[in-house]
Amino acid sequence: MKVNTQKDPEKIIWDHMRSPSSNLISGPQTRTLPKLMVWLILFVSVTYVVYTLKLVSTSRACNNEPFTTNRHLSSTPSNNSVPLVRNHTSLAIPRGENQEPRLETGFQHIVFGIAASAKLWEQRQNYIKIWYKPQEMRGIVWLDDKVKNQEREDSNLPPIKISSDTSRFSYTNKQGHRLGPGFVPHHALDLVLSRTMSMSLPRSAFLAGQSWDMFWESRVYGASYDVYGNLFGLLASHPVTPLVSLHHLDVVEPIFPNATRVQALQWLKVPMKLDSAGLMQQSICYDKSKRWTVSVSWGFAVQIFRGVFSPREIEMPSRTFLNWYRKADYTAYAFNTRPVSRNPCQKPFVFYLSKAKFDSSLNTTVSEYTRHHVPHPACRWKMPDPDKIETIVVHKKPDPHLWDRSPRRNCCRVMSTKKKGSVMVNVGVCRDGEISEVQV
Repeated sequence: MKVNTQKDPEKIIWDHMRSPSSNLISGPQTRTLPKLMVWLILFVSVTYVVYTLKLVSTSRACNNEPFTTNRHLSSTPSNNSVPLVRNHTSLAIPRGENQEPRLETGFQHIVFGIAASAKLWEQRQNYIKIWYKPQEMRGIVWLDDKVKNQEREDSNLPPIKISSDTSRFSYTNKQGHRLGPGFVPHHALDLVLSRTMSMSLPRSAFLAGQSWDMFWESRVYGASYDVYGNLFGLLASHPVTPLVSLHHLDVVEPIFPNATRVQALQWLKVPMKLDSAGLMQQSICYDKSKRWTVSVSWGFAVQIFRGVFSPREIEMPSRTFLNWYRKADYTAYAFNTRPVSRNPCQKPFVFYLSKAKFDSSLNTTVSEYTRHHVPHPACRWKMPDPDKIETIVVHKKPDPHLWDRSPRRNCCRVMSTKKKGSVMVNVGVCRDGEISEVQV
């Protein structure tokens, strides 16, 4: 039997590490390393303390910066300028200890630019009077030509200005108007655009004026829908975005029946004052015992459908409106739509807003919706007939911080009531785990 006299390399390394000679060599290095670590930690600690003391001693000087909000907003105008907003107070929002209050954005920070045609100004100025507040807002109306009695300015309207001559621009679009409506950017964007617009306008003169309006609004407000006819289907299924403006009011039907266009808009101001953030926001719920689907467009209308429909279908606008270009059909819309009813029995029963008030004892709004009587086909479905319902009462707490959270539809619940011919619905923030779902 042969004995392997050649040593294993790993054993040689292990024996070398255990030998006294190796300990003698590594000993001084081992003792030096802790000293270096101690000095390094001490140096970092002293540096951190000195920096912290310096930061604390100079923190109070931040209030003297030239860009503080209070200094900018409280500056007084020069003798040659006249303030357009008077008697307006901003709401100061507390931000915590040792912090300056932040002023909430208000009308005094906005300048409205309104473009209109001189031919239509006589009737369209009534729309502006509904929402414009001369004592709280700033704005200018730009017309393409002079109008009668322009010298006698109406105190309920912004000042009127005449747009400059644009004949020097090469304009080739046959469908658009040379003026169209324009846009008003905020101050920081205005400074950037002022250096580039003089060069870009001549090159973009082939665009229709309306395209500028759609381009900017689609980025600011989330949507710009150019349709005409009956807007019910669009407004009753408003997307999860704030209702900001209504367009082309002269070519659409009044949004409330049995009223003029101006009267309908004035009536819309009632719920707007109670809860502007929730205006026309859609909620979908179900009456399980009757197998009804209920859609609430708060402050506008309520619909009751026979049968159970998924929220995905009800949130799609029904095609009560027409495309702006008559040759185009519903497939030309930039959003999905659905027919008014796929079956005669599915034609919705519509209830329009008739009353709205704030109940201070319950801290909630109470809005009432009255049945809009139109012919409905006879239906033999084995379920209760909504034809016997005349009014719908909706309870909803105002939610001014609705858009401060992640966008989400409110939830609604059909409540029990002993009043015949009436349905009670509660609308509010969804509870934990609550969703709009089909109930069978």
